[in-house]
Amino acid sequence: MFFRAVRARRAYIDACVSHDKNGIYAEMLISAICSLCCSENLSMKEIVEEALLEIPKQCRLAACVRTVLEEYEQGMSFQDVADRIHNEYNEESFFDWCYVMPNMQLVIAAVLCFSESFTEAITNIVMCGFDTDCNGATVGSILGLYRGKDCIDKKWYEDIKPVVCTSIHGYHEMSIEELVERTHRLIKYL
Repeated sequence: MFFRAVRARRAYIDACVSHDKNGIYAEMLISAICSLCCSENLSMKEIVEEALLEIPKQCRLAACVRTVLEEYEQGMSFQDVADRIHNEYNEESFFDWCYVMPNMQLVIAAVLCFSESFTEAITNIVMCGFDTDCNGATVGSILGLYRGKDCIDKKWYEDIKPVVCTSIHGYHEMSIEELVERTHRLIKYL
């Protein structure tokens, strides 16, 4: 559990650059979830509950996540949760589509409801709307860590060129391997 706290702290430092309040807590929560995915013998529900310990108990984000956990416990389907979220938030609104509350609830519902199927989780979260690229990447990261590469159908990665293209001067194209190496070196300074 030590690593959960370390990851959440590093996420806090990173998130403060461009986020505030619940946006920061969301990054901390996802970071804690990812670190806990490496623990053995924890269900996805237990992982989410444990990760909640890294954000303020009384914040709105924690309340939203607890709501999804309760709905999951009651046997609500992913679609039922998604329908509730669509009734509460308007993804046509300039603000709501990228707002952390509906997006985090969808991510949590997807990893709980589809923890056994990477493909179902990704397709359902993306078809749900709101911030589709970020939600898909977040769910994919969580389940990839939780289930391992063997759970991911090759169609999701076999034709991807192992290169990242950026608009950062001097780093327009970099291999994923080099990017991982550079990131690993930077982690030592946090």
